Amino acid sequence: MPASPDKESQPNGVVSTGTGVPPSQTTSVFSAFIRWLVWWRQAGNPGLRSSLAAHPFLFGSLFVLQGYAKLQPMGCRQDLFLDLTAVLTAILVLQIVFIFFVRQPRKPALLASLCIVFFCFFGDWRMQLEECLLGSRWFWLARMRWMLPVAGTVFLALFTWVLRTPRALVTTRRYLDAVSALLVAFTLAGIFRAPPQPVFQPGELANVPMDVGGHPPDIYFILTDAYTSPESLKAYWGYDNSAFVNCLTGLGFHVLKNAHCNATFTPICLSTYLNMNYPPPLPRNWPMISQVAWFCQIIRQAEAPARLKASGYDVRSLSIFDVAGQRRFYNYPGISGPTLGGVLWARLALVMLLNTPPCASYGDTNLKLFSLLPRIAAERTGKPKFVYAHLMIPHPPYFFDEK
Repeated sequence: MPASPDKESQPNGVVSTGTGVPPSQTTSVFSAFIRWLVWWRQAGNPGLRSSLAAHPFLFGSLFVLQGYAKLQPMGCRQDLFLDLTAVLTAILVLQIVFIFFVRQPRKPALLASLCIVFFCFFGDWRMQLEECLLGSRWFWLARMRWMLPVAGTVFLALFTWVLRTPRALVTTRRYLDAVSALLVAFTLAGIFRAPPQPVFQPGELANVPMDVGGHPPDIYFILTDAYTSPESLKAYWGYDNSAFVNCLTGLGFHVLKNAHCNATFTPICLSTYLNMNYPPPLPRNWPMISQVAWFCQIIRQAEAPARLKASGYDVRSLSIFDVAGQRRFYNYPGISGPTLGGVLWARLALVMLLNTPPCASYGDTNLKLFSLLPRIAAERTGKPKFVYAHLMIPHPPYFFDEK
């Protein structure tokens, strides 16, 4: 056995404390922190209390509360408290960093609010601009390639002005405190007026086993999202898809004519298919993201896969939805079970910039699904399989051409 480390075996006579950090390093870090505090007092720094302000915390709270309001009435209060705590903690750290570098009262808080308004609310500005310019010749102004540079230039100009101005900016601070407080109060009033979260009751037969016989067949539900019927392809795009239809017919498939769905929105369609029934209607005033959350809950408790699972089937979800207790295979923004954290993350300026170019991972995921299906079909297990594969083809973003 190796000898236990002792004083003589340690370099420079340092005895290990069991934490991996020598006491000398710990002491030096603590001493540096004490020296920084002494410098803080002696350098005439205005102090933490006089430099902190309410408006950065109020703008951060507004960011979280508006995201929660978009999910109402499907929002989770536990997620609200956790995300609110995380955002406010980050804002406190941001203000302290600015106080360390900017030794002038009120300016650190103003710089923090500028960062919050730009990075956290950029997505909201863009959506509002898209709605205002939709259908006009100026719609190109809402594109990321134009809007982000313009907004970034304005942000940098204001940031530089705050740093260089000799003004005390007392009125500006009071104005931001009042405006942010009013916006938070208005958002809270809307949240409190939201209807209670509805409860979806799964079908009565959801967990009732079926008589599937001694040798039940494997079932494959392969969905190509946004794939248009042969009749519509011919009528609206002049494309003849008969070669593909004849190939399926030759393999023994029955191809329905004039097939169409009951909606143009994926979560509604899947909640219908997997329950073999139309979903309950929703009020028209529900935000879109809360409607997605509602239909994802219906899909999660869908009757058809749940009943197959109760009948002994091995349910495989190669999908963007959670089905019958099986976790989704991959995520698709705005559709796959929206949460408050996901809503907040999608509104950030940097995230929108990174997501603007088509993400090649979706194309790779579709190809991976094509390779997984034959392998799953070749598996020999003691249980029949129900495989739900959801291919985002030809749904945007587009990766494949006619070749």
